[in-house]
Parts: sequence; structure tokens; C-alpha cells
Amino acid sequence: MTDQGDIELFVKAGTDGKSLGDCPFSHRIQMILYLKGLKYKLIPVNMKIKPRDFLDISPAGKVPVLTHDDGRMDDSTAIAEYLETTFPEPKLRAENPAADNAGDRLFHKFAAVLKNRDPSAEAQLKNALLAELRKLNNFLANSPGQFLDGDTLKLPDCNLLPKLYHLKVAAKHFKDFEIPEDMEVLKKYMDTSFENEVFLATKYPESEINNGWADHLGLPLKRR
Repeated sequence: MTDQGDIELFVKAGTDGKSLGDCPFSHRIQMILYLKGLKYKLIPVNMKIKPRDFLDISPAGKVPVLTHDDGRMDDSTAIAEYLETTFPEPKLRAENPAADNAGDRLFHKFAAVLKNRDPSAEAQLKNALLAELRKLNNFLANSPGQFLDGDTLKLPDCNLLPKLYHLKVAAKHFKDFEIPEDMEVLKKYMDTSFENEVFLATKYPESEINNGWADHLGLPLKRR
């Protein structure tokens, strides 16, 4: 990996307050940094007891926060754009602009299912999520490669895959929801991507996802 200035990435800490936590937006940035071959210091932050030095850097108290030399930013989309512009090699921007919007409503629909406590609304919310998943499956079926924009991971994949990871784990755990078998292209995309070295090197345990959503929504964890 190449070292091009001092880079620090503040991310959500895990349940122990020290390890890597379950933030998909931080995961997005970690994947980009890995693909760019950039060295960086990973700093997990206990989001329940936010340290004063972290709040000095991020008054809003949110993650991820990236600092590079004298600059800092705390929006994952802005960070992704900054990294692509500041460190243009390898190029991660998609050739097909439509790839940037693939699955863009997925996380919202997934979160709506997880948050729902009204049994009468459950079927409608799950159907809305299924519709978004089917759109993504159809998009991938027309992709020129195994990922969203060819045969290499790019910025849109870094954005989408951490969210799909949450969906796969938490939707099953809390709602017994799984991606249907007939969405073969999407399932293959996920299987391939989740075994990619970039994803494996930057992911957190599945237990962190379930713990994170349980804490965020006040949901009980299921005992397996």
C-alpha cells in the first residue's frame, strides 16, 4: 500500500467499545481506502460515550470522519468523492452513471421493514423491499461483468455492498426475511462480493450488525 499523507478514519466502535462496529457508511470508506491502496489509521469511537477529542473533530458526533493532513470531513459521500479526486489511481468511478443509483432506495426500504411494529403493514413493506431487490437483480443481469460496473469493484459497489450485508444479516435475524432464490444474479453478486478480499479485510462480524440494530431500534435479539 502507498502512503500519501496522514489519513485517519474515525468509525463506530463495536460492542466492546474498541473493535470495529457495524456502520455501513464507514465500511464504504474503508473499502475505498483499501482499493486505493492507501494506508490509514483506523480509530473506533464509542458512540454511546463519545470522547471529547472526537467531538472536537466532529461536533455533530457522527461517523465516519476522515482527516487528511489538515482537512477533515464527516459525510461518506463527500469523503468518497474526495478520495477519488485526491487519489485518482486506480480509478474507481463507474463508466456507467446508472451504476451510481443502483439500489439507491434499498437501505431505506430495508430499514422500514426492520422498524415496523405494525403487523398489518408488514406485507406491504416487505413487498416494497422485494420490488427494490428485483430492480437491483435486473440491473445486475445487464451489467457487463460480475459487479455493478464490470469485473472490478468500484465506488457504487463500495456504497451498496455494506448495506446489502446489513440486509442479509439483520432482515433474516429480526424479520425472517431472505432474498428469494429466483433472484439468482443478485445472490451471486452478493456471494462473490462477500468473499472478495476487499470486503473480507474491512468487514465486521455479523453479530455486530444484529447488536447494532437491536440497540438502535430497541429490538430483542433472538437466541439461536
